[in-house]
Amino acid sequence: MHMGSQIRLGRDGRDHPNHCPGGRIAAHLLSKKQAEKVEDQLAALGDPQRFAETYHAEGKPVLVYAMGDGNHSLATAKACWEELKPTLSPEEQLTHPARYALVELVNLYDDSLEFEAIHRVLFGVDPKKLFVVSIMPCTAKKAECALPTMKDEQGDQDVDVVLTTREIVRMLRGEQINPAVLPETPFDSPLGTGTGAAVVFGATGGVMDAALRSAYYLITGKEPKPDAFSAVRGMGSWKEAVFTIPGAGNVRVAVVSGLGNTRKLMHAIDEGDVDYDFVEVMACPGGCAGGGGQPIHDGQELAAYRGDILWSIDKSAKVRFSHRNKDVQALYREFLKAPLGEKSHHLLHTDHNGWKMPNEK
Repeated sequence: MHMGSQIRLGRDGRDHPNHCPGGRIAAHLLSKKQAEKVEDQLAALGDPQRFAETYHAEGKPVLVYAMGDGNHSLATAKACWEELKPTLSPEEQLTHPARYALVELVNLYDDSLEFEAIHRVLFGVDPKKLFVVSIMPCTAKKAECALPTMKDEQGDQDVDVVLTTREIVRMLRGEQINPAVLPETPFDSPLGTGTGAAVVFGATGGVMDAALRSAYYLITGKEPKPDAFSAVRGMGSWKEAVFTIPGAGNVRVAVVSGLGNTRKLMHAIDEGDVDYDFVEVMACPGGCAGGGGQPIHDGQELAAYRGDILWSIDKSAKVRFSHRNKDVQALYREFLKAPLGEKSHHLLHTDHNGWKMPNEK
């Protein structure tokens, strides 16, 4: 999609209270000559001799792009709520939307930072000349990108601006752009390479389903049937299942969405009433598909409908296993070296103790 005019963000009274003030972005369509120059520069990045001479990396594989992931939405949402709570009466606190922390909560994945944390490793690029925009279904990502731990070694934010999907819809409508009639163009590598397992991260049960597919393979060396773990799918508020994986035995799992259900689950675990090996929690009912930043249709709850679309995309995907993503394989082979290794730990994890809550001294 190419937009040649300046786009201004609009706001209305229906935004979630954690929504931050909008701004503006501008984009430009490259001429054929300019596009050819960009392609030539990118091709030069992949030249082994130039790479070795420029970065003193003789004998090292060429590094052009890399990507990864992170996590932190719950802490961000809690920080917003703690800051807002003292300004509300006890009655208002019980019903205020911010109480429900409309964010994704999955402690092993955060789509907002899946690329930005590593892309600044690109050699010879001045980070201050980069402006990174993430488009998310989650309102809390706006505050999250400004956390002190979300900066590179030069002090620049990994993500400069977060726009919600609802804001992007407004922008497109304001500029009278109809995405349905625009020509399809491929994504840049490596972001264009995805799997069905990645798509369903946006639906409740999707993280669990995708992780179990890869866990089965990593333990047994064999691929399971892609739909072997479908018991964790659907809009049930608290789902439980037991799966038998050869070499690991019975694996007990639970999936919840919505913070009210999360509270019940945590209480049951604390009391010893339930016991699980793996738990997935998403704060928004239905998962990210029902995120607080998603487009609103009056009188309609679309999380289930949107989630079903994600599952249908997974069903028709050519590759349905995360561990079969060739770009991710190359990332670990050539750059991160090993899951949970020193480099991946540094780039893909956050420190929840690296910053203070607003009510902490």
